[in-house]
Amino acid sequence: MPEISLTDFVDFVIKAGSPKLTKVREIATRAPYSPAFDFWKALRQHIADFHRGKVRIDTEIEALHAKKRRPYDSALLGYKKFLRKVAEPSFFEPPSERWVSSGLIVRVNPELGLCIDGKRHVIKLYFKDDEPTKHRLHAVLELMKISLKNGRFADVSVAVIDVANGRIITSSKEDVGFALLLEAEALAFMTIWNAITRESSQLAKRASA
Repeated sequence: MPEISLTDFVDFVIKAGSPKLTKVREIATRAPYSPAFDFWKALRQHIADFHRGKVRIDTEIEALHAKKRRPYDSALLGYKKFLRKVAEPSFFEPPSERWVSSGLIVRVNPELGLCIDGKRHVIKLYFKDDEPTKHRLHAVLELMKISLKNGRFADVSVAVIDVANGRIITSSKEDVGFALLLEAEALAFMTIWNAITRESSQLAKRASA
């Protein structure tokens, strides 16, 4: 069973036509995950540690490569803009789950749990400069609702922080129909994945014959 990130699955969901095939092929042939190639990992960790009270927001991030300095500084300016809009949010450890459908496993790992104005929010951080589209936001928020709003987290709000623009986007309306769409997208992903796997297996057999 393939296991992919929430971001990869949403990237697949919002595409149409042949780009869906391209996305699945890219995931299928990608090297195993390595923190060294995760561009935003250090900043995600830094922001979470800031809310845990471990570091100051302006503390220099260790082992910061020169190529990351400008985008990291820009992102931190945007995040501080968000912080100025809220009154001392308190941190709690966010839940993480795996959403499974049609044999596909999607990791749903929000970076932050913040209590804002007395309401608990489970939050994904979005770092790209371009604003997230409504379709992307809808997919991320609904998948987080389906996966995370249960048990002791049933009362949380799910949210995305558009870091570059310093804004938080929440969702209050329930969309039962979108859950069916996500299941259909998972089935489509697996259909393509299995076809690519068969193709790779056949090519490997021919090469070894």
